[in-house]
Amino acid sequence: MLNVATVLEGSVRKSGNRARISVQLVKVAGGYQMWGETYGRTLDDIFAVQDDIAQSVVKELRMALLGDKSTFNPVAIEQEIAKAAHARSASPEAQRLCLQAKFFAEKRTQADIERAIGLFRRAIEIDARYAAAFSGLGRAQELLAAYGTGNARELYMAGKVSAEAALKLDPTDAMAYLSVATYALDVDHDPVTSKELLSKALALAPNDPEVNRHVAHRLANLHQFDEALKALEFAQSLDPLSLMIKINIVVVLYGMRRFTDAEQLLQAVLRTDPTWWMPYAHLSRLTMALGRYAEAVEYYATALELRGKSESARLHRQAFATGGWDGYIRDALARPLEFSLRRAEQAFCLLVSGENERAMDMLNEIIDTCDEQAWVINIDPRFDPLRSDPRYPALLKRAGFAMP
Repeated sequence: MLNVATVLEGSVRKSGNRARISVQLVKVAGGYQMWGETYGRTLDDIFAVQDDIAQSVVKELRMALLGDKSTFNPVAIEQEIAKAAHARSASPEAQRLCLQAKFFAEKRTQADIERAIGLFRRAIEIDARYAAAFSGLGRAQELLAAYGTGNARELYMAGKVSAEAALKLDPTDAMAYLSVATYALDVDHDPVTSKELLSKALALAPNDPEVNRHVAHRLANLHQFDEALKALEFAQSLDPLSLMIKINIVVVLYGMRRFTDAEQLLQAVLRTDPTWWMPYAHLSRLTMALGRYAEAVEYYATALELRGKSESARLHRQAFATGGWDGYIRDALARPLEFSLRRAEQAFCLLVSGENERAMDMLNEIIDTCDEQAWVINIDPRFDPLRSDPRYPALLKRAGFAMP
């Protein structure tokens, strides 16, 4: 459900150097057309075509929705369109490559992210002044640090360098501020600087769903769950189809110990895209916390399969089938690399084994290596038995999850 009253639909048909663009505004309740128009244009200047269509659509939408001709100001509309278009490339090919790159980056597997990085680099080769390509590259490099097998610290630094290049070209690039804010928190563990940079991004793009998602992530890390949930609900209203925003909502619900709500939302994500690995990984974590170990192992194995790690998935299933939960824990700790076991999962296995000291060491290693899963330190209920340890507040401070 999109929870919207009206939907703007459109289609494009191309023939030679001409394009036929059909646009219609549809009332969701009843499905009737409130307004529609067809435009025929040449493609000599594709961006002029885009601006022409955008101005016409904005004018007609205001008339259809507000019903007041006095609200139409052609100069103001032109200014709005120009502001929205200022950051785009002069090259349609560079813009197309960036759109493709964003699609692959959001799949969050190593192969897809590496493909995205290649596409962003090709866009930069075509247009070396395309700020969005640099900020997109920075974001993809950060994702590779989080979900790949390379040196996370080096990849985060590469992402920061790319984001800073974007800001030199366009100081109003909100996405670039997100990248340097991520570096400040995940590498420097500096919550103050991270907050300042996120505030800049939010001031530049208050209605951007990705900006609001990042703000919510920071709030959740500080255990400000109610505020994080509000920010995510706003982000979801801006992008109702985003599955990543739903995953972030799951993380907050999980941290709030609202397990039933979190599981129901994860199942809804699976129904939308059963081929995406991430909801399976979160279901594994949640069912482990609830003591449903057979389900947890199967979810984890499925997530690994969807990330292209079928041999590791086989080892997970085999270990549980032959040794039960206790045997599974022993085998996983004995061969963490073969099991593709992330540090957070190793820390949990150590905790289950009664090795609290080694579990604490592993959580510190997560911080030292800039591991993306550092969020578990202050959110994951599975680590509740460690929270009474007098060293835990220092751990949170090291991670940047406690404001000075």
